[in-house]
Amino acid sequence: MIGLSVPWRFELEDYTYRHSLVYHIVQLFDKSKCDLDTYVTAGIALVLSEAGQYQNAEVLQAAIVKRRKQELGNEHPDTLMSMTNLAATYHRQGRWSDAENLNVAVLEASKRVRGYEHPHTLRSMANLAGSYHQQGKWSQAESLNVAVLESRKRVLGNEHPDTLMSMTNLAATYRQQGRWSDAESLDVRVTP
Repeated sequence: MIGLSVPWRFELEDYTYRHSLVYHIVQLFDKSKCDLDTYVTAGIALVLSEAGQYQNAEVLQAAIVKRRKQELGNEHPDTLMSMTNLAATYHRQGRWSDAENLNVAVLEASKRVRGYEHPHTLRSMANLAGSYHQQGKWSQAESLNVAVLESRKRVLGNEHPDTLMSMTNLAATYRQQGRWSDAESLDVRVTP
């Protein structure tokens, strides 16, 4: 029942509610493993991940990826979302290479299934750019961040929050490379 009650929205009250579930989910974790419905298991993994219980979340997320690949196929949108969630957990654990490998697979599949400028594909590109950024792979991070920014400007417009986040990400990559004036020009556009 706890897993079914997990909201998949990301408003403050949703985070607060999920946080209130942490104690109960941690108590049940060893008993439940992955014999539950994938949607329920994914909700439990979300709560654990938000609570910083990354290793427990990883166990559940890896099982979800495996199950969804078997049941839905490697390129089904639900499989790709599960892979994205697992990559994010790797990222939070500082496992940049593992996150990069999954993000590459998700991006390539998303391009084929959804198209280059689909919002999920662009998010996958941004996630991979983040993996590159964390590993100091500045040219790869920059290339993807530029592509994401240009596509989001075209698809969403200059003022959309995702476009502004892309500007911020690209500015951070420029700063890491010592390209202060390039970073500043983007920062000026993001902050009023």
